[in-house]
Amino acid sequence: MSPGARRFAAESVPVFLLCGGLGTRLRRVDARPKAVIPVAGVPFVLYLLRLLGIQGFREIHLLVGHGAERVLTTLGLDPAPEAGAGTSPPAAPANEPPFEADLPPGATRQTDPARGPADEVVAGGSTSEADPAMRTSPSNPLVPEILRPLTLCVHREPEPMGTGGALSLARGCFGDYNLILNADSYAESIYPDLWIAHAELGEKTADGLTLLAVWQDDRSDYGGLALGAAALEGEEEEATDAAILRRRTHSVTSFLEKGITGPGWINGGVYLAGRGALERLPDGPSSLERKLLPELVRDSRLYALRSRCFFRDIGTPDRLRAAQQEFRRIRSRFDDASR
Repeated sequence: MSPGARRFAAESVPVFLLCGGLGTRLRRVDARPKAVIPVAGVPFVLYLLRLLGIQGFREIHLLVGHGAERVLTTLGLDPAPEAGAGTSPPAAPANEPPFEADLPPGATRQTDPARGPADEVVAGGSTSEADPAMRTSPSNPLVPEILRPLTLCVHREPEPMGTGGALSLARGCFGDYNLILNADSYAESIYPDLWIAHAELGEKTADGLTLLAVWQDDRSDYGGLALGAAALEGEEEEATDAAILRRRTHSVTSFLEKGITGPGWINGGVYLAGRGALERLPDGPSSLERKLLPELVRDSRLYALRSRCFFRDIGTPDRLRAAQQEFRRIRSRFDDASR
């Protein structure tokens, strides 16, 4: 049976949210961390957390740096836990894979105690009895409901370390497969599809990475992706879900510089990575976008799943203004769900 035909279990895949960006281009309109800037009245990161929870993900790692206190306070977490208050991150049940089938030979889901625990762990969206000081009153009434199914683990940068450096701090929490998202962009996609597409890569799953490529009518402000051949060749008549995803999955051959006008595919800031790909990250400061991804392109280990989903990032004043209008529709779902 093809790996893509196996049943995906999102609750077994750790999610890493990159929340430490400096937000340089937004400072003249809003100096708060981008993850917690209100969009249609809701801190932006809550849209991501809600989407992850709905799709079945449970283990969420917050990688915080600039404005960490504001991010944690928004989510009702103690911004300054006492020394030694943190507990070890939640380990997956013994032998539980990220899908209901055997993992590749030698693959396991585990944490590495030698790397050290997360700074804090809050389970089930409520106060942890083992550490009652870790919860405060959230600044938004939506927080308890959105966080209820989630376990949050916090990893703090001691200094600005870049996206790769932030991820390296959570090295001990990597799973065999890992979902990584930028906390200043929102791609309304089915994230488990990324895993199915990635699993279809066969022997490249363990040390490869598949990103979500989103379509933009004008990619000039983002840079773009040069895509190679589709992962599925010669099976055009096959109509299974996995085959459809393979037809939308391409090798990434290069990254295009900003300034090229016209429509095209861009990096949507959502990644499904095998443990081996993330283990390439060095300890200390580094960049996911400028170091790891180009290395994976060089070694033919970077792929992209094409999606025409709704996408918005809030990294500039103009994009933030656009988001304020667009997210009224998404915010209305919160209100409908509470009725």
